Amino acid sequence: MAQDRALKAKVKGSKGGDDRKEARQRSSQLSTSSDTVGVSFAGAAFQADYFASKFTKRGQLVYTILHDVLSKSPHVLPPSETLAVASFGGGPGTDAAGIVWIQRELFPTSSVHCVLFDYETSWKRYVKTLDDLYGDAVSVSFAPCDVTHPLDTEPNRHVSEIETMDILLFCFVCHETSARQRNLQFYLDVAIAAKVGALVILADVKTKSKECLEQVAIAMASVRRIQRLTLSKAPTAEAVVFRIEA
Repeated sequence: MAQDRALKAKVKGSKGGDDRKEARQRSSQLSTSSDTVGVSFAGAAFQADYFASKFTKRGQLVYTILHDVLSKSPHVLPPSETLAVASFGGGPGTDAAGIVWIQRELFPTSSVHCVLFDYETSWKRYVKTLDDLYGDAVSVSFAPCDVTHPLDTEPNRHVSEIETMDILLFCFVCHETSARQRNLQFYLDVAIAAKVGALVILADVKTKSKECLEQVAIAMASVRRIQRLTLSKAPTAEAVVFRIEA
């Protein structure tokens, strides 16, 4: 599994200060004040701890949200031969895990390709492992991305094919990067580029991220018509879900 590979990488390359204690401290910052601390995701020991503590939880969150929406409104995302997914801030593949479960349960005849967009490029090392783990129906690729810069700038030169994506995931990235963001231009650009019918999920830490997520949703709605989708049951995180309309 992906976390096993991360643990092996830790043994090979953790001679510096990135030991287990530091990894746990950095992980704890993510759930408290990462917005101002600016936690680095680099380092094999930290990534191993991150996989162990977040993989199932984040995958379950995406699964819960999508299952809630699609079980009562399947027309929101009609079946197709291939589903294209963009996971922003999803470099570890944790959010994509939820897509795997959704594919198996609700789209068994469809294949899925998920692009993991992330600022931390070292997550790319786990792509092959994730590809093997997720099975034949789900493929994964990685591309560097920085949501604090507009889509057409140098840091986002590898971000492409937004117009083909059926699902756009922004999990634990909006609030986490808000202290570094001067504006919400990246989200405006994505909304403009997104195709009609694309499903957008914004999710982040409970309570403290609510205002930030709402600002992102309002910004995206200022350039595209959207349909807000309500959840039957509140998930374990703040969440805003909507569909891009014509």
